[in-house]
Amino acid sequence: MKKRVFHTGLVVLLIGFAVSVSAQIVSAQTERGDVNGDGAINVLDAIQTVNIVLGTSPPPSNEELWAADCNGDGLANVLDVLGIVNVVLETSTCVSSCEELDCDDGNPCTEDYCDSLLVQCQHDPHDPGTPCDDDDPCTENDVCDNGICRGIPKDCEEGDLCTEDFCESNTGECRHTPRDCNDGDPCTDDSCNPLTGGCEHINTFDPCEEGDACIAITNGFLIDGTGAGPIANAIIIIEGEYIKYVGTGSSLEIPAGTEIIDVQGSYILPGFMNTHVHRGYVENNLREWARSGVTTVRDVGNSVNTPEEAFTIRDALLEDNRNARLVAAGPIVTTVGGYGSYPVTSPDDAEEVINWLIDVGADIIKIAIEDNLQGRTWPMLSMEEITRVVDTAHSRGKLVTAHISRSHQLDMAIQGGVDDVNHMVINYVPDELITSMIEDDMYWVPTLELWDGVSQMYNLNWDTVAKNNLRRFVQAGGKVALGTDYDGYTTPFDLGMPITEIQLMTEAGMTPIQIIVAGTKHAAHVCDLEDELGTIGPCKIADILIVNGNPLEDLEYLLDVRIVIHNGEIIRN
Repeated sequence: MKKRVFHTGLVVLLIGFAVSVSAQIVSAQTERGDVNGDGAINVLDAIQTVNIVLGTSPPPSNEELWAADCNGDGLANVLDVLGIVNVVLETSTCVSSCEELDCDDGNPCTEDYCDSLLVQCQHDPHDPGTPCDDDDPCTENDVCDNGICRGIPKDCEEGDLCTEDFCESNTGECRHTPRDCNDGDPCTDDSCNPLTGGCEHINTFDPCEEGDACIAITNGFLIDGTGAGPIANAIIIIEGEYIKYVGTGSSLEIPAGTEIIDVQGSYILPGFMNTHVHRGYVENNLREWARSGVTTVRDVGNSVNTPEEAFTIRDALLEDNRNARLVAAGPIVTTVGGYGSYPVTSPDDAEEVINWLIDVGADIIKIAIEDNLQGRTWPMLSMEEITRVVDTAHSRGKLVTAHISRSHQLDMAIQGGVDDVNHMVINYVPDELITSMIEDDMYWVPTLELWDGVSQMYNLNWDTVAKNNLRRFVQAGGKVALGTDYDGYTTPFDLGMPITEIQLMTEAGMTPIQIIVAGTKHAAHVCDLEDELGTIGPCKIADILIVNGNPLEDLEYLLDVRIVIHNGEIIRN
């Protein structure tokens, strides 16, 4: 900003004159004070009064007016008089000692200016702008409008898909405007509630009509995956690949033209998920999982194909609805010589690699935090590299899952901010780490089937330690997602419904409803699919498992499959 400093003598003279002028204005009657006849006593009247006293020129222009309004409040007061006198005497604008004061604080909704009397930055939402032409362009934040630079409303985007920020011209404040938050779900239109500023979902389904692909599942017990108890006489109406309505026989009228499937008292659940598998890119495996009611699997380590090849294979497999949905991490990211298959050499290299993996199609990111397992040792990623991986993935909207096996590795995963950890720790987990995980909302995928097989093979107690740690984690309120490490080691694994893992979770003290939630809602969360899958409700994708008995009484009923629906299509009946 330009230096606006006066000699002490001149300032003293002007202050004395200012007080006199101010007194004249204040003591005048309203009709006399409104010397310019605009119906209000304001800065223009004060300037005109000074002109009358001095016998000088008529009132200045609007640009001069705003220059004289030193405190930017749009009114005439003592603080403004010095600026008014300066304008009239054509000496300077606001008296100031704020030479080159940087008033730019990054607020996109206002123009900053320097208050010459208070000697500080102020926001001027009413700045009329400065003259501009081709030879004197506006700043990058302004636009030249009819010869005057004016502030442009800027996008103050703060991550809220439901709103766009703009500058309210009357107040100079950031405001939110509703926008279409369409998240790719044809079942809903998102909108912004102007009262709360929050996104809301609106069901846009039309009633089923004759000829529509609508299915109604009736006369079942609904276990919806939320953790709630079963609902008798449930009805689920499916249109296309989405669940349209959920209710009961007494509350929901089935639209005409709907195909009705009476399940005769069977139990209706969301499709299950296995969130830790390998060899997920094999079509026969995906079909067996889907037929068993495991309609989604998360492959967390492909070392057979390049990432580009793996994601191309995934996309092709997803085209066949008989295959379980495949969520793909690609390779396990590690350090040079570390446990895993895709090394990075530095934090900067880690950032580049993660961005590239996401660019070529990774659904999630998998890292290894491992230095000692079964007598084998490896170098590990540094904390800085782990943090850079997590920060980079999160900035791109992707979750990070980590391989661990011991408590000190879990501590690093917590510090690094990963979203879930794979494998229950096989040494004692301190209470403070459990507390930290719960506070950070970090999920655990125990893979008890792996530790059970390894313990039997090598006569170890890892299975017992793992179950005890899982029991303490769940009792403390920790969130568990179902996962087995299918075919990740040379021990036996269940292909299909992971009933061995489920039985081992029972031995660790988990209740049937906790295990069902782990295999549905919590599993959907770690797959980054919680908005689309994991529970049964309107606008969720219709992945549904119907079994002939009550799994809350005996989880073995999960093997007694009656119907499997995947993406709204019956693939087993």
